[in-house]
This record gives sequence, structure tokens and C-alpha cells, in this order.
Amino acid sequence: PLYYIGLNFLCSFFPGSHSKWIGLFMNLVLFVLSQSAMFFLTFRFIKNKWLRFLPIITYGFSLAAVNTVLFIRMYMLMSFEGLLLLSFITLLHDNVLNTLNGKTYSKKILAIPYAGLFITMMAGLLTQYYFVIFAFFVCAVMGIWLLAKKQIKRAFLFAVSVFAGMCGAYVLFPEMRIHIFEGYRGDEAVDNLFSGEGLAIRLGNMFENINTQMYSRFGYVILGIVLFSLIVSVVYKIAKKEKKDYAFGIILVLAGLVGYFFIVTKISPYSHFRYVAIIFPSVALVVGIIVDSFTFSKPTKIYALILSVVMIAATCASSIITQPEFLYKGYNEVISRVDADENPKCFYIKSDDSAYAVIEFEDLFGHMDGTYIIKTEELEDHIDVINETLAENGEAYLILDGTAKRLKCKDKILKLTNADSVDILFGYKSMSIMGSRGSLYKITAKA
Repeated sequence: PLYYIGLNFLCSFFPGSHSKWIGLFMNLVLFVLSQSAMFFLTFRFIKNKWLRFLPIITYGFSLAAVNTVLFIRMYMLMSFEGLLLLSFITLLHDNVLNTLNGKTYSKKILAIPYAGLFITMMAGLLTQYYFVIFAFFVCAVMGIWLLAKKQIKRAFLFAVSVFAGMCGAYVLFPEMRIHIFEGYRGDEAVDNLFSGEGLAIRLGNMFENINTQMYSRFGYVILGIVLFSLIVSVVYKIAKKEKKDYAFGIILVLAGLVGYFFIVTKISPYSHFRYVAIIFPSVALVVGIIVDSFTFSKPTKIYALILSVVMIAATCASSIITQPEFLYKGYNEVISRVDADENPKCFYIKSDDSAYAVIEFEDLFGHMDGTYIIKTEELEDHIDVINETLAENGEAYLILDGTAKRLKCKDKILKLTNADSVDILFGYKSMSIMGSRGSLYKITAKA
């Protein structure tokens, strides 16, 4: 409930009205805070002062960031909390190292990371339940490191802070038990977790989300180059017997990124960018750390600079080549087109449990003279109604919601009715994409 509490609080300053800019303003503020946390992490893990801006730019100008800001839901807040969690863990890590090296801190300074972890864990769990998956992996890395350093007391305080935050979230919102263990999403997650079907396809689709959202589909090439750079850097450090001071940062961020990616890909209801929004900053951050680790000589510094320019170009192109998902360009033109018709009729084909298209096209329904709601599996039983409308008007509008199996519905309408064509007006251009957004079509009768 945390994101919506904040959104409703802002809306309360404007009673009787609502604007998208309230939600967008909230997300923009969270984006700025996320970039601030990102800068703290880059300042800590990246030594080259110019490369510190690489993760900030590659995430900040990516399609991933644009879509997350435009999507007025909890995912921008969740991304900020993920970076905040990494920041407090890093702060605790540094405090421990400095203490072991003889530096002293006041009790108040030493308490800051624990208090931050408590608040972040509580806020994260009150924002999105998937946050716990990300937290599990990064906290596991920190816990193991503390035990390896024989910091038993600090490991205990660390564990108490994390679990106390989770307990605090449950005390504030005990309904989460029902949501997780008795709700339809919880049941769906458990079924997906223990199902062995389609994992390879799911992983491919979710990776493609990261590839498209971050690097304009050049992600495979960039991944190969970055891995090569990491291997060369590690070999060089071993050969020179130099300290691999970037290791903790890479392991910490990579653990959260990879662990979260595999688990959420397995349990999420479908492959959509929002479910991996929390790890987009981590992708940019770990790539930046690896590139920085490669700057051990003049030639490799030039190589790192060229690679950085290529990644920035690919990132910026991601926002230009692919249209952001939530801009809804052309919607006003569709409304004007409907208003110009004398007797516009609409057929809304929906699955049993979906109301996505109603939400998206709620405005549009008010401009229709009549809307027929038909369940997907009952489409054939309403062919006569569609034919009567086409005979009377010569055309009709069609809305298919995100789970209505668009391609099959279109084929049935073309085959069983007097329709000559079914053309997309607004929404997904591909009839085969499965997603939550509805799409609007125009059915034209045969002459």
C-alpha cells in the first residue's frame, strides 16, 4: 500500500480533480532520488571519476527508466528502495572495514546502516512483495561476508535489522499474508515456481526485456564484451598480485541482479519489464564497475572510454527507437474518429478475470452508442450480433483486452462474420503479443 498512500496523499491537495501529472511528479522525484543513490554507489565502487557517470547516464537515459517513470505504479519506488538497500549495505561494509583498520566511529554513526536497513526493508515489503527476493540475495552476500570477517555481533545486528523491518511491515499491513498465501497472484507464483514448463522461453523473453529496455537490443554484444573485460581484469590482477578491491561491489550487485532475475522470471505471471524494474539500475551499476576494473593501463583506459561511448549511444537509442509503452500516442485522434461516426458500436472481447481494457478504454466507452461485452470463449455465440451491427453500420469497433488471445479472436471474426478486415487503430501492433494493455480495432464489413 505504500506507493498508493503517497499518491493519495498528493491527490488530497487537489480535491475533486485528478491529473496524470500528480503521479508523474511523484515518480520523477523518486527517479531523482534513485539517481542520487546510484551516484553514492558509483562513487564508492568506481574509482575513475569520469566512469562514475556511466551507470547514471546508461540507466537515466534508458527506455527502462522512461517506462518506469511513466508507469504510475509502485515500480519506480521499488527501484529506489533497491538502490537504497545496496547503499546501506555498502555503508555497513565500509564501516566494518574502517573499524578493522583502526578507525573509530561514534555509536550514532555506527547505528545509521542498521536503522537504514530496518526502514528500507519495511518500506520495500510495503511496496512490492518481490522486493524480498532482491533483498534476500544481497543480504545473503553481506551476511556471509560479515561471518567470513568473524564479525558475529555485527552479523547478528544486521540480521535483526533486516528481519525487524519485515516484521514491522507485517504489523503495519497484516493483509499481506492473505495477498501472498491466499490471493490468486500468490497461488499463481507457487504454481509457476514448481512448474518446469517453458522456463527457457521465459528466461529468453525476460532477458529480451532487459536487452530492449537498456541497450536497444545490443545487450548480447555488450554482455559478451563486458564479460571478456572482467576475465581480462581478473587475470591481470592475479598475475600482478594486486588486490581486487572491486570484487565485493560486483558480487553484491550481481547476486541481487542474477538471483532476482531467475526467481522472478520463474514465478511472475508473464514476461513484462515492470517485474524486473528493480534490477535495471543494478545492470547499469555492475557494468560500470566491471568497465572501471579494466582501466589498469593507458590502452585499456582508451578501450573503456570507447566501450562507454558505445553503451551510452545504445542506451539513448533505446528511448528513440522504441516508443515508451505508456505514452498512448494517437488516443485523442481515435476519440475524434469515433465522435465523427453517426452510430458507433463497440464489441469488447475479454477473458474471464480481466478488466484491463475497461480501465484503459473507460473513456472511449462513453463516446460509443453501444458496447457489447463478450467473453473470449463465448465469441462464437455472439456472431449474429456482430453481423447485424456490420449490416446496419458497415463497420464496428473491436476492443481485445491483454489476455484475450488477439490472434485467435481476429481469425474467428474474419472467418465467421461478414467482416472484410480487422485493422489496428490503437494499442499493440502485433496481434500475438500477450500483455495487460488492451488494443482497439476497426471491423469493416464486406461490400
